[in-house]
Amino acid sequence: AEARISARRLADGRVEFALQPRAEAGWGERILPRQRFFPAAGGERWLNSSPVTLEEAEPSAAQDVRRFGPVAGDNPAWSPDGRWIAFTSDRDGDTKVYVMNADGSGMRRLTDYTTSAWNGPPAWSPDGQRIAFSSNIGIVVVDADGTNARRLGGSGRLAWSPDGQRIAFVQDDPHPMVYPSLYVVNADGTGERLLSDLISWPGRPAWSPDGRITFVSRRDGGDSDIWVVNADGSGMSRLTDDFGWDGQPEWSPDGRWLAFASDRDGDREVYVMNADGTNVRRLTDNAVWDGDPAWSPDGRRIAFASGRDGDEEVYVMNADGTDVRRLTDNDWRDGDPTWSPDGRRLAFVLGYEGDRAIYVTSAEAPALSSFTQLTNNNFFDERNPAWSPDGQRLVFASNRDGDWEIYTMNAAGSDVRRLTDNAVQDAGPAWSPDGQRISFTSDRDGDWEIYTMDADGSNVRPLTDHPGGDGSSAWSPDGQRIAFASDRDGDWEIFVMNANGTRVKRVTYSFAWDTSPTWSPTGHRIAFTSNRDGDADIYVMNADGSSVRNLTNNAVADAYPVWSPDGRSVAFSSRLDGNSDRERDWELYVMNADGSEIRRLTDNLSDEWDPAWSPDGRLIAFASDRDGDFDIYVIEP
Repeated sequence: AEARISARRLADGRVEFALQPRAEAGWGERILPRQRFFPAAGGERWLNSSPVTLEEAEPSAAQDVRRFGPVAGDNPAWSPDGRWIAFTSDRDGDTKVYVMNADGSGMRRLTDYTTSAWNGPPAWSPDGQRIAFSSNIGIVVVDADGTNARRLGGSGRLAWSPDGQRIAFVQDDPHPMVYPSLYVVNADGTGERLLSDLISWPGRPAWSPDGRITFVSRRDGGDSDIWVVNADGSGMSRLTDDFGWDGQPEWSPDGRWLAFASDRDGDREVYVMNADGTNVRRLTDNAVWDGDPAWSPDGRRIAFASGRDGDEEVYVMNADGTDVRRLTDNDWRDGDPTWSPDGRRLAFVLGYEGDRAIYVTSAEAPALSSFTQLTNNNFFDERNPAWSPDGQRLVFASNRDGDWEIYTMNAAGSDVRRLTDNAVQDAGPAWSPDGQRISFTSDRDGDWEIYTMDADGSNVRPLTDHPGGDGSSAWSPDGQRIAFASDRDGDWEIFVMNANGTRVKRVTYSFAWDTSPTWSPTGHRIAFTSNRDGDADIYVMNADGSSVRNLTNNAVADAYPVWSPDGRSVAFSSRLDGNSDRERDWELYVMNADGSEIRRLTDNLSDEWDPAWSPDGRLIAFASDRDGDFDIYVIEP
């Protein structure tokens, strides 16, 4: 099948290939899922009858989210040391238990009893030496290497006791009108004991750190409520009693709290309560469902799944419900989050058109920065903000007076001054490093050329005079040169000239468009935007045009790069997490200057463009249409 392919070298030396199939309507971002696979470094993979040599892939950072396995997987369970993940898969025709390294390598099938045997969700013993799972022949305990399998009897959803001596499980009754029952059995198969009947589906038991068991039941004529019982059957106690559904109880690591899901207030939300059922507190509150709560190993955070953004995604929040952060962002259903023992990663399950696959993502989502609006002109647009070298003023373009002109304002948004005033279009302003001049683009002489003027708007003079279009001017740090984009040679390329307009030199050569140049603080490199690899990406090159390297290299559009004052970071706009239902959805991002550690700054259904760092690196000014028209905002990166 025809496909678009991109490749990048990850921080750990492997190479990621992103494969985007072509939809019938043509190339479309996020229309179809991208497939990722990791051949050995230095190998060769043939796609579309064309060889791709891995050694040629550009360096970049590892992705936050990685898919494990080329076919369906489900029910991920971390080993206590965090080195392994057990899971179920029907990749061999029937559902079996598999184990893989936590990085997705070393996958091996753990069970092989009969071709028709069904193996259910795996659970590691607390010492990591054994794995228990249910099957159509009963509960099975097997050593972690797949040897020494023992059948215990019973079957159903199960959980190990904290000391590894017992297993609680919910046994489904073969009669369709009978509710399941809760049992506990010794790990060697002896001492099976019935604890409760009328277990609500899906009533997975959960052990407290001190050896008690929570479960969900309809006993005593109630709805689906949460109960607790000692492993010997004593101390039966009802923890919730309301007219809604309560379920999915999860103990905090210290045993003092229970997180659970409930629809008692009209829709399913996440709650916490004391271990004795008192002090119930609602943590989430929105018009859609939240569920699948999972405590972090340190008890400070809770991961959960939610449909609040239109589809099911994985989120994390503080244990008191504050600081909710979204970890996944795609058009499919993500759920069942489970923490790694070190609290740094989350495994979850993604469902797409009936297929379920296991992914792992970082548990750390950056908080979106706060922003301040500087301009607010209804029905008019403000674009292209740029800071003065002393950080006291911003220059920008606006059509507030009927056509595009150049304005300045102070850093707080007041004292707006109009610098240009004519019946043509003036845009794209940029300060000289000494703060004395401003370059800009104008069509005042019939086509787009680059001009300079004094900082007060006087002494306007042209720098370029060519039948092609010139724009996107950027001053070198020493003020001696200006980089700009021009289509004078048939397509948009990057040029460099002296600050007085002499000695124009072309520095990029491609059959695509190159634009938006920006100098590094040392003046040795230039970052720019190009679609030479099929879509807009951020590139960097030496100031003479040599050593071109793709920094973003993904299947969506990236543009408007700008270096931080210390040269360590690049801010840019991207559709990396764009809304597929909109024609555009650009957000602000920051990455290291080598393309690694991409971090999202904004998250809304508007477009954020034209980032510009303040001279002290503490703020980024940008243009956004979040209020219906483009205005200037500042944000802390």
